[in-house]
Amino acid sequence: MLSSVETAIQNSYLGQYTISEKHLVHRDVKLPISVYHESISLEQAVRCDSKEAEVVISLYFTDKDCIIAVNTNHALCDGREMRTLLSSVHTAPTPTRVVGTESWGTLADVALAGIHTTPYYIPVQDCISIHDALGSAETVSEDVTVALPVQSLLEYKIRGSSPTGTIAAALQLALGRRYLSIHTEAASCAVSVSILVDIRPYVTCNSEIGQAFGTVTVDCIIGRDTTSLTQLAAEASGQIKHRIERGEALRQASALAGNMASCCPSATIELSNHGRYPCSVRMSQYFPGYDGISVAMYSEGDTMRLTASVGKVDRGCVRSLLEEVGRLLGMQ
Repeated sequence: MLSSVETAIQNSYLGQYTISEKHLVHRDVKLPISVYHESISLEQAVRCDSKEAEVVISLYFTDKDCIIAVNTNHALCDGREMRTLLSSVHTAPTPTRVVGTESWGTLADVALAGIHTTPYYIPVQDCISIHDALGSAETVSEDVTVALPVQSLLEYKIRGSSPTGTIAAALQLALGRRYLSIHTEAASCAVSVSILVDIRPYVTCNSEIGQAFGTVTVDCIIGRDTTSLTQLAAEASGQIKHRIERGEALRQASALAGNMASCCPSATIELSNHGRYPCSVRMSQYFPGYDGISVAMYSEGDTMRLTASVGKVDRGCVRSLLEEVGRLLGMQ
């Protein structure tokens, strides 16, 4: 694999890159990446000149294969250019996994030629993958459903947390605890959750956006001493509200429709940690190749439920994860 990359460099496919002694591929000419502070509006950010930030491509070697990983340092870049770059080395990235002492997320678990949508979903650096916490298995088409304590959700709402933020925080805490119980050497881990947002009220009749939902992504650090779901729920609720009000869900959907130039660069790559969504979103997502879990909260009669559509992860672990979410809510 290393010789393949070296050949690509010699043939000018990757002429701007060099391979260091630690198998890191650094680009000498930086990609144009828009970086802006949370305090400014998206409209202001769009008018700002794009800044530059380094993009690092890492090559990790095992006994059988070479793993390509992209470290964007939380910067956001055009997924199409990244696809062109990786296609030039004639390789297909492998599923997210832990290699050595560091955990890296890769772009996709299928050949690049089979991917027809942009942007790519590059996980947040050092954020745990769903496989790190739940293990891997063959792809399945099955929903796992548990009931939720409705009264607890109402109590969190009275305290100022939204139901969606509360569920997101409970999922983060449950995933983080499971990861830390498996990886005893880790003191903490970052967990991200993507939230579906209904963007229909913001889409005009002549819009090219062909979907009803966008996403915003929230993340937090779960440590071994993290116990307060109340605080996590408040923080997640605030993050969700802030990102929706900034219009990130609409711009993310606009980017998926191919309107890279007309939307904020923050929409060109979704920082997601649990898989790729199809263009249409259903309550139960059945499609081959889904890598992770998709959790939906909904009401059924007088009962609130969580349903997880499962792909390539252990179903038993997913059920225990959702049951842990219900237990966390019931403790408050």
